[in-house]
Amino acid sequence: MARGTFDHVLGTNYVPTGHERQLLATLIKSKEQELLCLRDTIMFDKLNDDILAHKALLTPARGLPSELVSEVFTHSVNYLPPAQGQLGYNDGSLHRFAKPSVNEAPLVLGRICRHWRTIALSTPTLWSTISIPRYFRIIGLQTWISRAGSCDLSFGVFVEHASMEVLNFLGSYQQRWSDVVLGLVNHRNGDFECGRRFLESLSPGFPSLQILEVCARDSSYPPIPLVIGPSPNLRNLIFDISSIRITTLDDLPPLCLREVDVRCEWWTLSKELVTLLRLSPAVQVFRARVSKGLEPYEPHRDILNLPVLKQMDIVVHYEDDERFCVLERFHVPALEELSFRTSFDRIPHVYAPQIRSLIHQSHPPLKVLRVWGSHYLPSVDIMECLPFLPLLSTLHLEDLKGQIDGLINALTGPIPPSSDELTGCLCPELKEIYFDSTVAHHPNSDSVISMILSRRLSGRSRLADVTLLQCSQSEVLADPRIIVCIEKGLKFKGDVKL
Repeated sequence: MARGTFDHVLGTNYVPTGHERQLLATLIKSKEQELLCLRDTIMFDKLNDDILAHKALLTPARGLPSELVSEVFTHSVNYLPPAQGQLGYNDGSLHRFAKPSVNEAPLVLGRICRHWRTIALSTPTLWSTISIPRYFRIIGLQTWISRAGSCDLSFGVFVEHASMEVLNFLGSYQQRWSDVVLGLVNHRNGDFECGRRFLESLSPGFPSLQILEVCARDSSYPPIPLVIGPSPNLRNLIFDISSIRITTLDDLPPLCLREVDVRCEWWTLSKELVTLLRLSPAVQVFRARVSKGLEPYEPHRDILNLPVLKQMDIVVHYEDDERFCVLERFHVPALEELSFRTSFDRIPHVYAPQIRSLIHQSHPPLKVLRVWGSHYLPSVDIMECLPFLPLLSTLHLEDLKGQIDGLINALTGPIPPSSDELTGCLCPELKEIYFDSTVAHHPNSDSVISMILSRRLSGRSRLADVTLLQCSQSEVLADPRIIVCIEKGLKFKGDVKL
């Protein structure tokens, strides 16, 4: 190439030297001056294209090392966190990973230039994830997986009769599964039997598996059997299906589970979940719908110690003769967020949810407490818990049994506060309150006003959001001191009809 001439490298991946970049800048400036003098449209367009081709040689991306380009490519691949919603008709839940589309990474990266295509094809991690479309050709999947080299594999796939060839191929790579989404489409037409056979064909151990998510579009899907064997890297179990039966192998070593999320439409047996949790001492998040309590004579009656559990969201279904609450079996000294709901077929005679037992037993550093009492949780039980919750910031109580006046009084401190640093109230960190009782009783507005004012600090209410659906909103907002709190950020909602 002659000095000052770059025609032979235009349209290539050539990277100019520092001296050549100076020559290019001078040449481009000269051509731009020439362009200003042209009147002929054809010549103008030709020279303008020539200038753009020369400018392309100066783009910074040309000088990036291939290793850096490869690293950037890995961050361009689609990935969504687990549990992004129920499987919809657009198959959205399976699109957590890279899609085999020429308009998305990694395939689109090979359409830019030969150099980028070479980098993309030589970057195995780009091909280690895939959202497998329905009716995807097996040869396409084989080519995709071959490019992943020895990397662990993350994928989403539909478990149905039409995808049996794909499923069997994926099963041959079970030792390399990392993040897996199984989509159950329809329990009819042999799809359930196909899925059952596929799961049974797998070995119970998953040495590389970190996340397993099973979701279903058909709410009438029969219970899915799942056998959990040695899985030293398993962190997340997520089930968004109608029903599941979990079986753990005997003498299974402790699991490293961090999150267990069982969002089944039907109820999961308590003892199955307790067995799983007993093998998961490191679990931090637990969400589940539980069918019934554990009877005192069952072998699971011992206290279940979950020393690092921080978040628990549980819905418990009880029968009319229930005398036991599953919460009585938990010891959760690190719990920061608790959401608890109850559901009954018939009204029980002796049952009451044991929130109080859990808090008195564990003394957790709770910051968020949300309870839906289903008419059977006495408000006095919550009152007795308040002295043990100094870090509580959110208190959300619905369908409580009894009047809430006692709760309001318990949360009321001296007026004015005893000091700027300490209001003298229970739960001094409380920011959000939501109260709703099943009793047709309206708390005194003056009591509500006193509670809000007693939690002020330097003229500003510590409370940020207060909802008391049985209290007159107009009466509370008529107090000018409350209006000052509203102006400083407090939100208050009551009954607008009172």
